[in-house]
Amino acid sequence: MKKPNILFLMVDQMRSDSFGSATPHLNKLIQDSVTFTNCFTTSPICAPARASLLLGKYPHQLGIVNNSHHILERGSSSWVQDLRDSGYETSVFGKTHYYTYDGTIPDMREAEDLIQSFGFNTVNEVPGPRVSGRLLSHLTQIWHDQGLIEKYNADMKRRYGRVQTDVSPTVLPFELYPDNYVGEKGYEYLKGYASENPFFTMISFPGPHDPWDAPLSYHDNIAATDINLPLSDFVDANPDRNRGDYDKDLDYNRVSSKEAIKVRTGYLAKVSVIDEKIGKVLQLLKDRNMYDNTIVVLVSDHGEMCGDRGRLYKSNFLDSSVKIPLLIKNVENQRQGTEDTLVALFDIGPTLLDLADVPIRYEQEGISVFSNEHKDYIFSEYNGETMVLTQEWKLVVNKDMEPYLLFDRQNDQLEMLNLACTGLDIEKELLLVINSFFETKGTE
Repeated sequence: MKKPNILFLMVDQMRSDSFGSATPHLNKLIQDSVTFTNCFTTSPICAPARASLLLGKYPHQLGIVNNSHHILERGSSSWVQDLRDSGYETSVFGKTHYYTYDGTIPDMREAEDLIQSFGFNTVNEVPGPRVSGRLLSHLTQIWHDQGLIEKYNADMKRRYGRVQTDVSPTVLPFELYPDNYVGEKGYEYLKGYASENPFFTMISFPGPHDPWDAPLSYHDNIAATDINLPLSDFVDANPDRNRGDYDKDLDYNRVSSKEAIKVRTGYLAKVSVIDEKIGKVLQLLKDRNMYDNTIVVLVSDHGEMCGDRGRLYKSNFLDSSVKIPLLIKNVENQRQGTEDTLVALFDIGPTLLDLADVPIRYEQEGISVFSNEHKDYIFSEYNGETMVLTQEWKLVVNKDMEPYLLFDRQNDQLEMLNLACTGLDIEKELLLVINSFFETKGTE
C-alpha cells in the first residue's frame, strides 16, 4: 500500500488565536483536522525553535539558544532523512533558518547542499524578512535584477526605528512578495508532481513575521470582531521578585492599545495572504485526487506579542509568544476535533513518522501525539532562561536558575498575576523539575 503524502505548512510567528475571518481556508482545514490547543514551542525565537523541530533535541542540547551565529552540523540526523530514506520525495520552499542569516553565507543558493544533507531533495530557500535585502536567494536575485533591492532596504530601515508599528503596504510587486512567492513555488512543485513515490513537501512561509506589510486589499478581509484588545502587563504578587530577561528595557517604544489594534489588523492581513496561498495548494490536492491520501500539518515556530503587555515580537515565555497553533489532518480525515494534551514543537517529526509507518532511526526527544504516551511537562528555552509548564502551572527561571515568573494556568489563563517568589510550594517543586531536566537532558 502506498504511503501517504505529507504536506507540511509552516508559518513564522503565528499566534494560536489567529483563526477567524482572515483564515477561511484554514477554517475548512480545521474541520478535517485535530486541533491541539496546548501546543508550545521549544524556544520562543526562530533559530533554536526550527533546529529543535528538525533534529528533535532541546535547544541547549544543540547549543542554539538564540539567533546568534550557528550552522547545523552537515548531515545531522533528522526525521526528514528518515522519510527520504523510506522512499519519500522531499522538498522545502521558504524559510529554514538552519544557519545564521548574518551574511556568513551571503548567497543562500550556495547552502542548498547543506539543506539537502538534512533530508530535503529539492530546496528553494528564502531568508527572513528583516534580512532579505542583505542576502541573495532565488527570490532576492529577482529583486536585484528588477532594481527593487534599494527600495526594499530603505523600507526596512524606515520601519525599524524606535516606533515599530508601521503597517503600510509592501513596496514589492505582489508576485515577488515573499509569502506569495513561497506559496506559488510550493504550488508549482505539487502541480507538476509526477513521481510514483509519496511526497513530503514543506512550504515554510516567512510571514506573518514582521514587517506587517501586506497589500492593502488584504486588510479588507479582517473583521473588527477578530481584533481583540491587547493584554495589559501582569501584576507582581511580590514586587521584590527576582528579575530576568523579560524585565530588561525594550529597544523600541512600548505599544499603546491604539497602536496594537493597528498592528493586529496588519498582522492578520498578512495571515490572510498566507491563508489564500494555503487554500490554493489544498484545492490543487483535491483537484488531483490527492487530498484524502495526504497528511497535512500546520504549525508555527513561535507566537507574536502583537501589542500584548505593550510589546511586539516574541523572545519571552508568556503564552502570546510561546503558545503555537497545531493542526494535523490525517489521511481520509480519520480524526477531527480538539485535543488538550501537552504537545511540544519537536513532537511533530515523530508524529509524522508514526502516521507514515516509518521507524525513527535516531535518538531524539519528541513523541508522537497519537501515541499512548503523554507529556507531564513542557520545557522551552531562550537565551539561558528556561520555562517548565504543566496543565496547571507555568514557571520561568532566569540565567541564575532563580524563579521570576509563575502563573496559575487553571485560574489565571490570561497570565495577569505573577505569583513568583511568594513562597508557594509549587514553585519549589517545579524548580526541582527544571534542575532534573538539565541533569538528565545534557548537551550533545
